[in-house]
Amino acid sequence: MSSRSAWAAPSGSRSTARQTVAAGRGSGGAAWPSRKWRIEQHITRLSLPATFLRPVSFMENYTGAYHLHDATVATAFAADVPQQVMAVDDVGAFAALAFAQPGEWIGRAVDLAGDELTPRQIAAAISEAVGRPLPYIQIPIEAIAQIGEEFAFAYTWLNERGYRAGLPFTRVLHPGLIDLRTWLQRTGAAQITGFLAAQDTAKQDR
Repeated sequence: MSSRSAWAAPSGSRSTARQTVAAGRGSGGAAWPSRKWRIEQHITRLSLPATFLRPVSFMENYTGAYHLHDATVATAFAADVPQQVMAVDDVGAFAALAFAQPGEWIGRAVDLAGDELTPRQIAAAISEAVGRPLPYIQIPIEAIAQIGEEFAFAYTWLNERGYRAGLPFTRVLHPGLIDLRTWLQRTGAAQITGFLAAQDTAKQDR
């Protein structure tokens, strides 16, 4: 799941690029996309010059304890339901485009994704990149609900509806878009390897 933020405009610019989340409309009552959709509507009502960037889940979620547990890739995503992901650096690239070309971007709302794979495929790609097996384990929704009902609802929504960003369209806008394997080669595998090494050391020190 993605987070939200707003980027301050560069010196001399009067526009704002706002990151919300993909599939904010028609979200079936899911709390986090609906909330961000209301933020977009509020900004629009204020007639502020803005661009809304709506990324899907971040690849960086797989670099630490959020999705890595006990030498496994563990989430509540259904194992064989494709999930859309995107590199954080690409969100920054789109923000830079929006600020550099305000005439083309102000007033636009764009869903953004860099790749689409099942959790099993993601785990396999990570395992290959780091050189050690990290099998995929699906966490029961009931266990997630004990942490927070909103988290459980979000995972259920992603399993049943999911993001609908158009990958070909995103790539037309940004030809340098990073897919999962490229992200792993560039930075992801090193981050994951470092996290796993720290976990192994911590276990040895117990």
